[in-house]
Amino acid sequence: EYKNYLIESYQNDDAYQKHESLSQVQQFERDLKDIVNSQVKVKLYPEFISTKPEKLAITHDNQYVVYLTEIGVQLGKGDEFDNAVMKEMKTAVEKEDGILAMIAGTIMNQPNEWFSLEVYKTEETYEEHLKTKHFKKYLEATKYVVESKGLHLLKPDCIMDQG
Repeated sequence: EYKNYLIESYQNDDAYQKHESLSQVQQFERDLKDIVNSQVKVKLYPEFISTKPEKLAITHDNQYVVYLTEIGVQLGKGDEFDNAVMKEMKTAVEKEDGILAMIAGTIMNQPNEWFSLEVYKTEETYEEHLKTKHFKKYLEATKYVVESKGLHLLKPDCIMDQG
């Protein structure tokens, strides 16, 4: 069984409403009803969003590596996790050219449930990221506050970013 993820981020509610009102979006949503067996929507509170300044439009076979990570943080340890993950993501985007996007958010009204999306140019750039000092520091700082972690490697069919 295949799972498909549609991950969207908007600047604000007005931008989201404008997008939803487009005829092609409405047609896409009608078409989805005919092909999707089940659907789960998760609304996130944005904690960190960083992409490269240039626009990104990938709609073909590519070497990009995308990870969706679900992280459960111990109750009462949110600030500790937040501090560590923010430092790591900010440093990674600034220092590593192979990272195209890092996005993190918490489920609305569940601040101990995190999702992150990371886009790398290649598998090699992802592997290099895992060896960096800032990533290892993040792992050390959060090893006692993370209760659960699910890592999903995604095959990106389409990536669009306005930069």
